[in-house]
Amino acid sequence: MKIPLAVTLVGLAIGFALPTFAQEQNTVDPEVRQQIETLLMKFGEAFNKHDPAAIAALYTQNAIRLESWWSEGALGQQAIEKSYAGMVASMPGEFVGRVVQVYPIGNDMCVITKDSEGASWKGYKTWICNRDADTWKIRMEYVN
Repeated sequence: MKIPLAVTLVGLAIGFALPTFAQEQNTVDPEVRQQIETLLMKFGEAFNKHDPAAIAALYTQNAIRLESWWSEGALGQQAIEKSYAGMVASMPGEFVGRVVQVYPIGNDMCVITKDSEGASWKGYKTWICNRDADTWKIRMEYVN
């Protein structure tokens, strides 16, 4: 009688421990999250200085940038710089953004941000970031 009870209790303990263990595996190191937040801060600084070259430098060489309202998108740092050159020249106001969530995807990070560029635009971005030497860079961006 005691053995079935012990087996049941062990089974319940494992059943409760596995979801907790799985959640711990999906959490992001606070230092990595801080690095991602620094990336967004650098993005905001470059945007507010109207510096498309500095913005593009935050992306990988072969990055992809897509906007929900623009069917062409931009592929590569040069195309991203060109798309931002037109944008920062025509958009008044200050970029303000915050990191909403960071999820690990293998060695990369999926980053969701909530952005507000002055009064002219508010929305969300999704970035896929990967490590480049000792920093993080944007490999893919989808703006909605």
